[in-house]
Amino acid sequence: MGDSVFMSSNRRYEITPQMEDYDKLEPNWTPLLMFFQKPNMEFKSVSTDKFGFRTTYKKNNFEKVKFENFKKKTNEAKGIILGGSTAFGVGSTHDKYTIPSLLNEFSDTVWFNFGGRAFSSTQEALLLLLNRPVELDHIVIFSGINNLTLSCLSNYNSSVYNSFYFQNKFDQSMFFDCNQIMGVKYSFLHFLKQINAKITNNRQKYIPKTKILDQEKYDNVLLAFKRDIDLLSLLSKDCNCKISFVFQPIATWIEKKLSKEEKELFEILDNHSAAHWKILSTYIKDKQQNYIEDVKNICESFNVPFIDLNSYKDFTREEWLFVDRAHLTDSGNKLVFKIILEELL
Repeated sequence: MGDSVFMSSNRRYEITPQMEDYDKLEPNWTPLLMFFQKPNMEFKSVSTDKFGFRTTYKKNNFEKVKFENFKKKTNEAKGIILGGSTAFGVGSTHDKYTIPSLLNEFSDTVWFNFGGRAFSSTQEALLLLLNRPVELDHIVIFSGINNLTLSCLSNYNSSVYNSFYFQNKFDQSMFFDCNQIMGVKYSFLHFLKQINAKITNNRQKYIPKTKILDQEKYDNVLLAFKRDIDLLSLLSKDCNCKISFVFQPIATWIEKKLSKEEKELFEILDNHSAAHWKILSTYIKDKQQNYIEDVKNICESFNVPFIDLNSYKDFTREEWLFVDRAHLTDSGNKLVFKIILEELL
């Protein structure tokens, strides 16, 4: 099994060498957000600035957009792409081929990447609230799937706090009373407790709950999303900027003719990869129609224009657009940016 997984990983990197860079891009643990990208990371395919934001290039792909300058008052129109890892640009072969960089090449607005890997809509909203630019002309939320996926991966979710990646690991750490391991006295008591547990074979076990996306979980997803869109809508009104929601394309939610690369990559991920790929390929398939409609209705209730890329025929053709079921190739990013440019800007 181990050799098989290793060979599959190697084959995946042969088809998509850029994914090895993304796999090396570790999270940075932060207050409030839980985590963000590590700052000052530099790989061939992906890099981050000193704040952890992905590098974005200006027009002509020569100059980088500096976040500290982006936040200041200027004479330039400013826009952000807000979302999870697909907005971040996982799958692109270079920072120049992310959606914000592509938009900079073909629009007069200066765009910046506000993508956070594995972010829920609540983390997306918090990221913008914590880092709000002084001036902003357009917010494009390029997101949609993470709330559902994270709710399946997590033992529980909440209409207030939503779900987040690493939630089960966080719960497991907190399960063993953290108050008992703080300070010298309590550390010693904890040490004695661990010895006793080994001797008596009576160590506490962390037992995860079911991960089924039941009706209560689904309702919580929608309630948290509604609150997040409400916050972002209020923010857009306050800074007098446009706001739009673009539901990201999901390979299993599209009647797509898979390219040979997509077929092989999906098979590798299904056979040897983490649980979230299985969730994307099977568990949430039956939620597609209702979920997209519910997200659309919530957006429209706050007068936020909505586009569902899963309904676009451009994504059904037999072209290599996905590196996995959620993340896009350079060609996939180019399709997205063209639709945004033509329909929203």
